[in-house]
Amino acid sequence: MRSTLCHLPHADPFFDFPLFGFGWLLLIWMAVSGSLLVWQFAKHGWNEKSYGYLPLILIIGAVLYWVAPHLEEASGDGPPLGIPIRGYGVMLLLAIVCGTAFTVQQARRVGVESETIFSMAFWMIVSGFVGARLFFVIQKWEQFSRPTVRETLLEIVRFSEGGLVVYGSFFGACLGTAIFLKRRKLPALALCDLFAPGMMLGVALGRVGCLLNGCCWAGDCGDMPLGISFPPGSPPFMSQLTDGSLLDMRLEAKPEDGAWVVAQVTAGGRAEQHGIKIGDEVVAVIPPRAEELNRMRSGIPAPTASFTLELNDGRRLSWEFRQLPQRSRPVYPVQLLASINALLLCGFLWAFYPFRRRDGEVSALMITIYPVTRFLLEAIRVDEPDVGWTGCSIAQLLSILLVAMAVPLWWLLLKRPIGSALPAATGSPQ
Repeated sequence: MRSTLCHLPHADPFFDFPLFGFGWLLLIWMAVSGSLLVWQFAKHGWNEKSYGYLPLILIIGAVLYWVAPHLEEASGDGPPLGIPIRGYGVMLLLAIVCGTAFTVQQARRVGVESETIFSMAFWMIVSGFVGARLFFVIQKWEQFSRPTVRETLLEIVRFSEGGLVVYGSFFGACLGTAIFLKRRKLPALALCDLFAPGMMLGVALGRVGCLLNGCCWAGDCGDMPLGISFPPGSPPFMSQLTDGSLLDMRLEAKPEDGAWVVAQVTAGGRAEQHGIKIGDEVVAVIPPRAEELNRMRSGIPAPTASFTLELNDGRRLSWEFRQLPQRSRPVYPVQLLASINALLLCGFLWAFYPFRRRDGEVSALMITIYPVTRFLLEAIRVDEPDVGWTGCSIAQLLSILLVAMAVPLWWLLLKRPIGSALPAATGSPQ
């Protein structure tokens, strides 16, 4: 895990002038955009194209002045550390670039212009981001709700630290793509087939971002050699701390009211040393402050960080993080398994593409195979609770829904005449 790769500094090292807000980046952007407008005016005069530049110039300037300062990571009482470059965000960007480049290369083989692919990719990416984030925010609203609307919106747009849902992205991208294809009157099934392998490549790289971020984790794998562990402050570490396993005890939820009760205490362990006994009820869990968690996830020491449990008899028991294990218990490497799964599916779809008999078959294969493998991978994940009485996570229920949608899709496709709206790829079977 490497949640933070580096920081864009708060200020330059020579003049100590800030980079964000009214700082170097805004001044540079004003100079660049001003020069662009002057050049445009000198060469073409002030025309419709000149007006077209203004919204983009103003939006980027507003982001640098108002939004960027709020993305900086606090450093306690001193100046901010700067804007963190998160491993998750970098892998997300890499997923977009590689997935689009892969699709462009495939499109050239069948005579589709790159401009069409880039335009469609833009609609897919924007609508996919909105869908992925909206799905996650609805699921985890309590994590985003703040006292003011402004603070809530700023928390919602902080997606570089994780918080995107693959299925939310899929449904959002489907909506955006449908709008684009309808407006441009393009062959929908044929172009979706072109994008399917690149989408799976993007998922494969995105799951590496999940590993770097420590999200989307799996359950304890015991002493299996495949297990991976995570550092203090990471989501798997905090989950194991909250369920008691890192404190040498086991908590269980009471069936009648869901209250957490100590079901097992390891002799001589941390819980027993603090006087915890079987039958004690945990009424509150007090984790470290958000800035302390961020520091630990970034590999920066947080010497004052502590974890506290409140029991039903009024006791407050605390552990400093330096008293706790320095790694989580080993868990299944589900992020890597998901990445390998998506990469294999990408290769399979790419290999199948020249052999398709009808437009839509590649996309139909994707929404048939991926939900099945995703359902199986979800079985070892523990980061999402089951939905009601179903015994399935929300992702597993959506997997079932997609497979159910794939059945009539295949029925409709197989009724279509053989052929494609696009020419066969170079060197492919006819």
